[in-house]
Amino acid sequence: MIACAVALLAVAAAPAEATAPVFEATGKVLSVDEKRATVTVDHDPIPGFMPAMRMRFTVDHPEQLRGIKGGDLIRFTLGARGEEMVVLTIRPLPAPERMDRRRPDHHVCAPSGAPWARRRVMGSRPERRAAPV
Repeated sequence: MIACAVALLAVAAAPAEATAPVFEATGKVLSVDEKRATVTVDHDPIPGFMPAMRMRFTVDHPEQLRGIKGGDLIRFTLGARGEEMVVLTIRPLPAPERMDRRRPDHHVCAPSGAPWARRRVMGSRPERRAAPV
């Protein structure tokens, strides 16, 4: 009985192991290097970690890069591996809905609402009119 109490006290007194934070982000793939297991991403701000920027990340599981190519919109998670932050998971985002070219106010946005993914439909700019003479 005393041994159990001592063991419980030891467990309670031991500092809880700090778990490394994991950050979720979205971005646009600029390049993929499967041989080096890296991906270069133009990512959105990662709350609590870093502002939006272009950065190359090592991918923890290189097989996840299969099917990912430049120009893809992705969602990924970052976590620590030693002193380095690495991509733990990476997956492409679904393609934006088809644009309705008949509606000049129609926008296409990535599911994440990422500002870089917002594009106006071609031909939706107001017409320029000549100044009166």
